[in-house]
Amino acid sequence: MVREQTTWIGVRVGDCLIEDRIADGRFSSVYRGTKLAGSSRKAFKVAKSSDVTDPGAGRSQWATAALTIFEGGVTPVRPDSHQILAFQGHKLEACNDPALPTVEEMVSGEGLSYFRMEFLPGQSLRQLLRLGQASIKTFLEIARALARLHENPAFGYHGDLKPDNILVSPSGVRLLDPGYFGKLDCQEGRDLTCAITTPGYYPFMEPDDLFALGIMLWESVCRQHPLVGTGDSRAEKVTAKLQSWVQSYENVGQYFLSPILRLRRPSELVPGIPPEVEQVLLTGMRLSLDQTGRLERAPGFQRFTDLAESLEPLLGWHVNGSQ
Repeated sequence: MVREQTTWIGVRVGDCLIEDRIADGRFSSVYRGTKLAGSSRKAFKVAKSSDVTDPGAGRSQWATAALTIFEGGVTPVRPDSHQILAFQGHKLEACNDPALPTVEEMVSGEGLSYFRMEFLPGQSLRQLLRLGQASIKTFLEIARALARLHENPAFGYHGDLKPDNILVSPSGVRLLDPGYFGKLDCQEGRDLTCAITTPGYYPFMEPDDLFALGIMLWESVCRQHPLVGTGDSRAEKVTAKLQSWVQSYENVGQYFLSPILRLRRPSELVPGIPPEVEQVLLTGMRLSLDQTGRLERAPGFQRFTDLAESLEPLLGWHVNGSQ
């Protein structure tokens, strides 16, 4: 196989037969294959051709997008998907961590880039959230894995943490599809500084994994994303300091954080929530309450180990509100 395939289903790749497409992203697709000898399963991640990626779709706050920041705003671009796949494959290979999928082979040629990796059974965190089956234990495991990974020089950051990219497997959590922050060749220009990420979980347009996990924890307990843009719009719910913080991003054309000004505190969204749970959620969002109960900007957790230590006493409380 030396040319890009329009479909991989039914194609033989080395000693594997591709049987099904199991995921389809903005810049790549993932296929499942079975080894012809031994019947073990493998996953193949394949870069998409640039003519089938849609830069306009990058305006969605909930999908992984390629964005570049310019003076006065953020705009979607169309990057070289082969470069993105190569970055992901080499990063996964270099890290060699049990929380990341194992890359077994990488192939890069003219019009064709893919890597083969272990096939991982399980459910995404998104699926578990929809079923009401996510737990504090799962988030604790994620925090511990990220604490370890952030000490690995080959990792640096994940950059695109979201419930869809976290697999809860029988062998533990796996963090899939890392994002990218740096220079890429795009149809709009060479060596553009890009962010390959999901704005709804990285509203600062920085590889802030700790804030992304804080957003997911809030989303899990309160059953709504904290940046959906709904809720009470009255200014008295937040302090002037918090408004100023958000406005500093709006002044440079970045509005992904703006809905935080309409956020309601967890105890209003989930009546009966234990105070210690509400405190962890607020700290994860880098918020606190002032003396009048208004939302205020706060330092938040500084390390994943700090978040993990705060989650440990909450293990007896179900993340969706029941014991």
